[in-house]
Amino acid sequence: MGKVQVEIEVINLLNREKKVKRVAIVDTGVTMLCLPRAMIEELELEFLRFVEVRTTNGKTQRRIYGGARLFIKDRSATVDVVELDDNLPPLVGVVPLEVMDFVVYPDKLDVFANPEHNGEYMIDLL
Repeated sequence: MGKVQVEIEVINLLNREKKVKRVAIVDTGVTMLCLPRAMIEELELEFLRFVEVRTTNGKTQRRIYGGARLFIKDRSATVDVVELDDNLPPLVGVVPLEVMDFVVYPDKLDVFANPEHNGEYMIDLL
């Protein structure tokens, strides 16, 4: 089985001229949108804080940036961004997927609108 990858576009909400398009890996073991440092610098996102994260190499500190809008297919979400080292690919985690009401289909190597909502964009307030 291969990797689930999607094309993403990320825009700086404070300067909409700053935007990037890339292919990202969808990783349900990741919580947030994670971008390499160079992409964050290109977008000129606003630094918010440091956060402790768990990685396959143990715990470490990472920078969190705000003011980003993530687009996947026909949907979008305002998200904070976790900084990755430049040797890593962009990663889309479960929070942005949930906000955009996407479901991961590993067998089809793609994300699709939640079938429980008949393809309509919906959020739960239960």
